[in-house]
Amino acid sequence: MAGMLKLSRSSFAITPHKVSMCILTQIYATPGSLVPDPLSSVSHHNSFGLFLLALIKSYDDILEPQLDELISQLRDFGGLLDQRLAHRLSSLSSPDELFNLFNELQGILGGSDSTVLEDDQISLD
Repeated sequence: MAGMLKLSRSSFAITPHKVSMCILTQIYATPGSLVPDPLSSVSHHNSFGLFLLALIKSYDDILEPQLDELISQLRDFGGLLDQRLAHRLSSLSSPDELFNLFNELQGILGGSDSTVLEDDQISLD
């Protein structure tokens, strides 16, 4: 199946695949926060981490996979991850909710001591 064509390296576009990867990263980084927990054991959590890392590394080419391809891979992996992803994606119904998702992810990955930029500071992410 054909994927979405990425834009040039200098431009950035938010795609369903990128949002999905953010959601999966959030699920990985906050084990036990979902009931039932799709990553019920340490070994399943570790396997999912390796799976997620492989996904991130493998899509560094021109085409991003379609959402149904990603959900199929998650279904094969198991652990209700495909259902969690589909539910979370369907709950994003406004730009504000997408912004909140990115803020939550920044808080999770940045930790409790992540600093807020002052008005005159520049972010070099």
